Amino acid sequence: MGARRTLNQGMSRLGRLTRWAANTGMGQIEALRNRATGPKPGMSDETITRKVETELFREADIPKGHINVNTVDGVVQLRGEVKNPQMMKSMEKKARSIPEVRDVENLLHLPKTPAQASKPRARTASGARKEGRFNTEVQTSESEPSPADMASRGSGRQPPPMGA
Repeated sequence: MGARRTLNQGMSRLGRLTRWAANTGMGQIEALRNRATGPKPGMSDETITRKVETELFREADIPKGHINVNTVDGVVQLRGEVKNPQMMKSMEKKARSIPEVRDVENLLHLPKTPAQASKPRARTASGARKEGRFNTEVQTSESEPSPADMASRGSGRQPPPMGA
């Protein structure tokens, strides 16, 4: 009786091990088949920023409180202070490796060196980037003057009516 019981337990364990190996293998195959190969369509700049931050800040030696990540039209700007040039290069490389990132502006600097100033770029009618401001002040209504006009006159915005 004891030998039969031991044999049954061994067969049961072997069956579980076989099922586990088969299921693990199938899971790995499915993960490879379903992995993302390119950029996801319609990702917002905020989502791209969070994705870049997740990739950059995984390592413990990255100074998280000293790095700012901004994204405008898929172009990522890295700003802040890092310890060494290798860290600057590796952070830029990691940001570029994300499929949704169109370009990276590396404005990182080393300690005791001045920060770089970025040159704002705007789009032309054809969609190409050109040097200049991102936004220009456009007066949308005659009822309220622009902030620049109000500042030149030394006046401020009128307070809202009581109860509004």
